Amino acid sequence: MGSRGAEEFGCAGWYLTPRLRRRARSSENRLRTQGGASSSVDIAYSALVTPSPAPTGESFDLGLDEHCRHVVLGLRAALLELYGAVGADPDRPQEVSRQFKLDKSLTWKVSKILRSEDAIDVVSLIPGTEGLTRLLNAMSTAGASEAATSRVRTAMRDFEAMVERHAGDRATLDLFLDSMRPSASMQESRRLAYLGNSGILGLQTRVRFATRFIAPNRQQPDRLDFALVTGVRDLRRLRPTATWPIYRFTQFKDDLTAVAFSRELKPLESQGDGSSADWLMPSWCSTPIPPIRVSQHGGSVVYELLEGPVGRTGETDLTFGYLDERSVSRYATEADQHGHFATGLTTPAEAMLIDFFVHRSLPEVEQMTPRIVTQIPGFAGDSGLAELPIALRFTRLTGRSPQAATQLIADYHRLVARVFEQCHWDAADFYGLRMIIDHPPLNATVLTSYDLPTSPGEALAGC
Repeated sequence: MGSRGAEEFGCAGWYLTPRLRRRARSSENRLRTQGGASSSVDIAYSALVTPSPAPTGESFDLGLDEHCRHVVLGLRAALLELYGAVGADPDRPQEVSRQFKLDKSLTWKVSKILRSEDAIDVVSLIPGTEGLTRLLNAMSTAGASEAATSRVRTAMRDFEAMVERHAGDRATLDLFLDSMRPSASMQESRRLAYLGNSGILGLQTRVRFATRFIAPNRQQPDRLDFALVTGVRDLRRLRPTATWPIYRFTQFKDDLTAVAFSRELKPLESQGDGSSADWLMPSWCSTPIPPIRVSQHGGSVVYELLEGPVGRTGETDLTFGYLDERSVSRYATEADQHGHFATGLTTPAEAMLIDFFVHRSLPEVEQMTPRIVTQIPGFAGDSGLAELPIALRFTRLTGRSPQAATQLIADYHRLVARVFEQCHWDAADFYGLRMIIDHPPLNATVLTSYDLPTSPGEALAGC
């Protein structure tokens, strides 16, 4: 590896981060000045600087994912041997805490490490040097051999060397690994982004929801009727000057390019002239309704929240809705082979609720597949769409009539029932699909698509 490489990871086989190197040297100096007297922490740091075999060239050729799994599995094996040496039960962390007089959170973390099926998933639980010191001292006092504790220290050095090589520190490593966890959903990154975006933009909402109803038109069964109810709950400003577009309604083609609104949409609760500015549903909004500006930009209808009070005193609930009759063909055409729905997020949200209530005569809709994309021009080819590694799936709502109630929104089931009533639909004729996304990425869009069926006439003609 050469002198430069050796200096990066410690001399003479000492594979420590710079922070641990400094603390270990400080501990050694104290031992010298005190004539050999030491505390338990000093003993641990002294052990950490014991030379260990240098990693092989093969291990240093590993990528982050494989290298991380390799060292974490090595640490887990060493901890299992240590637990076995003193008769500690990994499945009973509270008992281990009492038996060895250790902090409950420490024994819980070690228990999760020992029982987890995936190494990547437990990286954030691996104790730091102080926690590991307490564990090793307690196990050593209980009779664990020097060989058993040394193997844990060696495995921990290998882990710290991996961190230093690929990330530099544990916090950065956690961000790297967030999208590599089994769920592939970047949950911690999304939570941090929600907090950061809330502060930067000056507003946030507890829930963003979008609820769609799909049914064949009564007069023209080969055409579809759509109703959309969408809104936010507990929208709050974090500063009084926060002005922000909270909704953008857009119509788009099969290739997902936006086009100007050309269809006549009926407000579900009209208070005015029935135009796009009339889509607000006051009966399902909190009072007073905050000042909102409605405008059109590039063919989209935009609702913009204006200045208002800060914090909980200014919290507001907003609901919008419209009915789109005979809007599109139920069946595939030469120009349109797929059904698409898009739900965007322009406001930092703790959760996003997406529901579909679909007439039972449309089983093809249940086969739709969701994905979440960012809309960054030039980022992913001409379309400007880049798919994010977030696992999405719908769950079917139970009951003869779909059970719409959710803990996210107290009166949501009544809102859904009101739409069924207003559109003259029987809820028993529909099935329901639901998806909930925690901390959805800002300025991302959830796209759901399904294959349009061939019309019965064309199918017969092809026989």
